[in-house]
Amino acid sequence: MRAVVGFSVSFAIGLAGCAELQRDNSLREIPPPPERPAPSLAECFLKANYFYPARDYLTLSWAGRAIFGDEAMDLTPDGGVPNSGLYVNRDLTRIEPEAFDGDTLFGPPPVGPWRVAQRKVTGGTEGFIGVDASGRRWMVKFDAAEYPELGTASEAIAARILWAMGYQIPATFVVAIDGTGDGRYDGRRAVASALVPGKILGPLRMDHFRMRREMRALRLVLAWVNDPDHGDRNTVVAEESGAATFYIVDFNSALGSWNGRPKEAWRGHRYVWDIEWQCIEILTIGLAHPDVDELQPVVSPAVGRFCSRFDPKYWRPQNPTTAFDRMTPADAAWMAAKMSALSDDQLRAIVAAGRYARPEDATHVFETLRERRTKIIEWVGSLAARQ
Repeated sequence: MRAVVGFSVSFAIGLAGCAELQRDNSLREIPPPPERPAPSLAECFLKANYFYPARDYLTLSWAGRAIFGDEAMDLTPDGGVPNSGLYVNRDLTRIEPEAFDGDTLFGPPPVGPWRVAQRKVTGGTEGFIGVDASGRRWMVKFDAAEYPELGTASEAIAARILWAMGYQIPATFVVAIDGTGDGRYDGRRAVASALVPGKILGPLRMDHFRMRREMRALRLVLAWVNDPDHGDRNTVVAEESGAATFYIVDFNSALGSWNGRPKEAWRGHRYVWDIEWQCIEILTIGLAHPDVDELQPVVSPAVGRFCSRFDPKYWRPQNPTTAFDRMTPADAAWMAAKMSALSDDQLRAIVAAGRYARPEDATHVFETLRERRTKIIEWVGSLAARQ
């Protein structure tokens, strides 16, 4: 009898979870989720590598996808997605290039003097929560001393690219800090990201939105800027006036940066815990995977390790992500069209917002981003051709 009751309860919970998944992956206005703390790195690792794969296997998700297909749930009649707290369809043809390097799109940049409200005690970079002269609150992060411009430029550029692609991103600017009265901060270059408004409910559950086209196609944008560090932990959900906004934050590991230092060559090519790689290394006696240029040099202290030699098909984040794994050719084609809509002049202006001191650094980043985009679009086109 106890076993029957237990099964019944588990079955009921499963049905409720399915109903919630269906609701949140199809509605335009996503209800605010319950408040919850950010998951630990260990929790993220275990869920991504073990719990979610086991769940999908035991619930025969793989069989359902093979039989019925895997179309996203939130589609509009033209194959797009509606505006929501998670995503905004932005018409890039109406945005002048200089707007990406000014205050038209993101509001005025922060101005000093600064006041330190709270020192940053988490994450891999030095910084603080600060209040600027206008009273606005910002997360302020500094470059590593030996790699000036690397983390700050990467964050400002990647944030603008994701914003252009439609995601909810806080205003982000490269700034010079003054007026704190603290010799550790004053006179230094930093990147300032606006603290999101409203009540913070915790992180976005990316797995929960795996049936939304914009969440699946995010994989292509992260591959474009080579930012493998976006799981649940680098997201924020905020509630304001009863509505939820789902932000993607923290781009200090985009482009050639990894927490403000040059990114290792393997990042973006394999998971942290990657069984396929482990087998390859055993079979090849430690020889590098052919898709990774292990000898790729650091371009400069400001650029780090950022190149266009990669295969979009095999780009991978830090940990497996169920939404990315479910990306279909139709999901990819939708995002590739948006990537194509960003003009070269707009991309140059986005790179200019990184405030590189050396023109050759800005040129390298612009050309690499353009080449990576071309590779992604060509790969997506090959998917469509095979259908």
